[in-house]
This record gives sequence, structure tokens and C-alpha cells, in this order.
Amino acid sequence: MIDCGDADDFEVLDRSMTYSVWIKTSYSGSQRKQVFAMMSPTPNYDGVSLMPRPNDECSPDALGFNVNYDWGGAENVDANALQRINDGTWHHICGIIDRDEEAAKLYIDGVLDVGETGCNWLPILDTTGFGISDSGSISFLIGDRGNLGRYWDGEIDELRIYNQALTVQEVQILSHQ
Repeated sequence: MIDCGDADDFEVLDRSMTYSVWIKTSYSGSQRKQVFAMMSPTPNYDGVSLMPRPNDECSPDALGFNVNYDWGGAENVDANALQRINDGTWHHICGIIDRDEEAAKLYIDGVLDVGETGCNWLPILDTTGFGISDSGSISFLIGDRGNLGRYWDGEIDELRIYNQALTVQEVQILSHQ
């Protein structure tokens, strides 16, 4: 686990963001292990995270990219994948929050994984933003999500964070590097 500290530039707020990362894992069974997270504790879980979703009714153990602002108030955007990546090979993942298109997107190996309509929560984005508005002492963590013991079971490489929504072409270039 790597603790990047309180990194305000990694917060989603009211702007578009892209989180790009290479991951490799071969976990089995229902795992809720964090690739990365910058998320406050209960009750709101404000923040951003990328992890396999063990309880997703559409594709258990596939990745979920989550951006929350007042989770208890249902102000969140999720993009849940269908493709599972627990095959022991490297995969390039891009989680994008696009304020212009009012959507969250999840790319796996340069291809948009649209999931199923019933599995993605895509509310209209509003001016309150998503993610932590002022994280205070909330750290950006790679390979964990705080005190929950959700250590990533695999490898993580080349995590990049962009303060914009990357285009399809830019995502594809990253996935072939």
C-alpha cells in the first residue's frame, strides 16, 4: 500500500478527471480489494475508488469505478464493468468522470466496457460536484482503502491522474504503451 497523503489535486470535485492504471491479478472468489481510493469513512463514503465489485448482480468480481458525493444521499456515479480481469495478465484500466457528458466511463485495455444499464448508476451531475470537496486529512491510497484491510491482491503500475476526461484516442494510446 502506498499512502500519497492528502493530495487535493487528485479530488474529483466539479471537474472532469481521468485515472489511468495498469493492474495484474489472479484473485479468486469474491474480493473487494482496492486498486486505489481517496474516500472518507462512513456514513458518506465521499471520494473516488477503483475495485472489483463482489456483490455486483451483473458481473461479480468485475471492476467498479465509483465517484461519490454524499453516498447516503444517492449522489454518486458508478461505472461497473462486465469484463473480469482476474486472469493473471496485465490490463490497462481508465476510469473517467466526464462532466461535459455527465457520465462515468470505464475502459479496459482501451475498450469502453459499458456494463449493463441496470448495473451503472448514472445520475445527472450537478454543481455540488462528486468526490471529496475538501478532503482534509483523507489520503489518496494505492492498493488499499484505509483501515478496511482491502489490500490489492496483485500488481499495480503506472498510476496516472489527469485533470481532464481523456478522449477515446488518448485512452487507446495509453493502453498500447
